[in-house]
Amino acid sequence: MPDRKVDILLHPVRMQIINQLINRSLTPQQLAKQLPDIAQATLYRHLKILEDADILEVVEREQIRGTVEKTYALRNDAARLSMQDIETMSAEEHIQLFTSFALGLVGDFTRMMDNTPDNDTNRAMQMTRYNKVALNLTDEEARTLRDTLRELIQAAMSNPSSPDRKRYLLSFITLPDANNSEETDA
Repeated sequence: MPDRKVDILLHPVRMQIINQLINRSLTPQQLAKQLPDIAQATLYRHLKILEDADILEVVEREQIRGTVEKTYALRNDAARLSMQDIETMSAEEHIQLFTSFALGLVGDFTRMMDNTPDNDTNRAMQMTRYNKVALNLTDEEARTLRDTLRELIQAAMSNPSSPDRKRYLLSFITLPDANNSEETDA
């Protein structure tokens, strides 16, 4: 098993499992339905790694025909990297983590579209948004925006599951523009 938390989380299969368990609990069978491209043996192997690393916990056990089915959930903030973890990552590891994140988004979008009937694509897209904007902000304005968004998201994350609520995935990427010049538009 990898030693560092970063190495555990950087694996694309484990990232997919973690993403599926954000704010919910699932059995391996339920995870397999959500992640059909992952072989069952591979899924179980990575669940074990995440459980042994205390990133996942078993929240329920049910006896089913002679075997015990586990229900897994993320431990509070266990899948988050600390500032120390982030500061010790190499540029290559950051690129790998970001690539896995981006591929996860592509996978989420593909699964959503694959589960949408052909005649219902417009309805599915009514609540789906993706765009890119450029903002001119001071470092302090950027921190304030980030903190405000974090507060709003944390409030929404505390909503309990209910029949009138759908699960939505919200992903953000904020980065300085690498093409940013010292000149400003007139």
